[in-house]
Amino acid sequence: MIDVLGESSGSSNGVDNSGHMSAFYDNFVTQAGDFNRNGYADLLVRGNDGTLYRIAYDESFNPGRRISLGAGWNRYNRMLVARDLSGDGHPDIVGRDASGNLWMHPATASGGAGARVKIGSGWNMYNAIVGRGDFSGDGKADLLARDSTGDLWLYRGKGNGGFLSRTKAGTGWKSFNAIVGSGDLDHDGRQDILGRTSAGAVYLYNINSTGSFAARKLLTTRWKGYASLS
Repeated sequence: MIDVLGESSGSSNGVDNSGHMSAFYDNFVTQAGDFNRNGYADLLVRGNDGTLYRIAYDESFNPGRRISLGAGWNRYNRMLVARDLSGDGHPDIVGRDASGNLWMHPATASGGAGARVKIGSGWNMYNAIVGRGDFSGDGKADLLARDSTGDLWLYRGKGNGGFLSRTKAGTGWKSFNAIVGSGDLDHDGRQDILGRTSAGAVYLYNINSTGSFAARKLLTTRWKGYASLS
């Protein structure tokens, strides 16, 4: 699944009490998977004041009330939700701070965010970090990161929050202004990556379960108007 998100303006809290994003967000909204373990996908939204909220949806995609996951989340300049880096079977929130340290917040049994654990350093060399599932085919969640030259690096997860040494997964990714770990978008049983160009063209890359990619496929040329993708 991919959510297409457009930036808007509004009040400082980012999302109202009913779960509607009429007030919207500062720079982070993402699909969180089944964060509260009720069988349906959730959204995470960070307000302008740094508070992170979880919004649970039902089978008809009706939003519930927002649930605060705490303040201080604006200390991260990059955030994403990985499927399960920690190995507990549930999604994890990953954030990078200004010093380049990478932190993991495992989901709690009640749908909250657990105490953070440092899982890396030196990640300020990357201008994009994505992760939705298992890119390498070993059954463990991984991350991909793009450096300033456009090289894409694969960090294979160990299943306990750590990573093996990085390996180069591709080159030429500098042409994209958004990169998304989309899950299995085309239902072929493999994880996919989406890349969007500044002109609005979106390409689908199938990962071949060894950490490299099949030939890309053009999906659309009309996504220039969206401020962010997740």
